[in-house]
Amino acid sequence: MTSVSLKGSKVAIIGGTSGIGLAVAQAAVANGASVVVGSRNAERVNAAVVTLGVSATGQILDLTDEASVAVFFEQVGPFAHLVYTAGDWQRRKTNINTNFHLADAQAGFDVRFWGAILAVKHAIPHIALNGSITLTGGVLAHLVAPGLVATDIWARLPDGAMQAMVDGQPLPRPGLPAEVAEAYMYFMRGAYTTGQVAIVDGGRLFM
Repeated sequence: MTSVSLKGSKVAIIGGTSGIGLAVAQAAVANGASVVVGSRNAERVNAAVVTLGVSATGQILDLTDEASVAVFFEQVGPFAHLVYTAGDWQRRKTNINTNFHLADAQAGFDVRFWGAILAVKHAIPHIALNGSITLTGGVLAHLVAPGLVATDIWARLPDGAMQAMVDGQPLPRPGLPAEVAEAYMYFMRGAYTTGQVAIVDGGRLFM
């Protein structure tokens, strides 16, 4: 049996305006899908739609507001695949020491955990029976689990810092968003794969 074709299908990508999410959107479009990208940043939504071309539309949503998530999926309408790559990169006082801040730690779950749950909840009434849901974690929380990937969020690091972080890996370089996007493409096309984890980390877990 061949893998499922994405041609003519609609893919909703929450967090699809930058980094890995944008790479997934580009791969989906290249495989014949239309995409709806969602983010809370209107400028990024607009820029992503321009980058992706006529096969893309965009919607603004706030993943900490359930009503906003519900409206997002009502606007998306019927679709085939949900990809969730949204993250919260705000630095928080979560180290377990005297500076630990409970409210900060709890807020860190708003987008990455509760936002994903709300997305799944409100996607279910609209998603195709033969569709898919692919969530994103990391090498410390297994869903699609990327290692260190050269996205724009890491551009804040000093020169050489990213390379120093990956020097000990079997593949001693950061991953590329397009390389990680292949894991999402597999989950969307692999109709007989369910409840699995894809680790795309350059061998970091072997360190």
